[in-house]
Amino acid sequence: MDKNWGAGIWLTDIESENLKVNKTLLIPYPEDFAKRVCNLGFGKRLKDNYGLETLDYEMAEFENGDIAFCGSPTNHGLAGVYLVNADRDFSSAASIYSGPIMAAFISSNRKQNVFTMIPRYLDTDAGIKGIFITYKDKLLVFYNDFEKNITGELLSDDVQQKKKGILSLAYASILKDGKIESRIILELGSSKDDYYKTKNGKIISDRKILIPYSNAAKKSNVIKVANISIE
Repeated sequence: MDKNWGAGIWLTDIESENLKVNKTLLIPYPEDFAKRVCNLGFGKRLKDNYGLETLDYEMAEFENGDIAFCGSPTNHGLAGVYLVNADRDFSSAASIYSGPIMAAFISSNRKQNVFTMIPRYLDTDAGIKGIFITYKDKLLVFYNDFEKNITGELLSDDVQQKKKGILSLAYASILKDGKIESRIILELGSSKDDYYKTKNGKIISDRKILIPYSNAAKKSNVIKVANISIE
């Protein structure tokens, strides 16, 4: 496997009582899961394997010791090549594309695992980060996406809208078996230049989250914040 492509999740447990480092485990991406991510444009077929774009996972832990690794991959493309001056000097611009919401559920004994995802393809890196909270036996996800993708069918290998649009703030509930139980819109976006800044979201408690709005369009001097309470 090419070193630039991810084959799975490497996991090492360190015991808190004696700082003993346990054996590192590779939890490989299941082939069907990796293929779905690749079909969205965030991986590559390498001989007999699929490699995924690397990403920075976040970990969320359940009360019984089960854990979930969550995150979204990105990839880079060439947006265009532009003529700069009469001497025919050219300049290029890169685009960043943001991928699906990925989650891996791993049991406390590290013997069972389930991978799932919410298909997504954004032609921007704005609002890519999700906020992940465990609640009972569910993973709660707060993220940005286009309205049609949030309210439409959960397509396995595609998304309904890839062109630049208005991002809305969404909520999803995912069960440990990987089933996406629900998806709803929390706040509709109002401008192509604005979005909810999930990377700046603040988890006030395990039941309360604040997420600021970017307000780049500056239609108002009022600071807009999504105040989310989990009941």
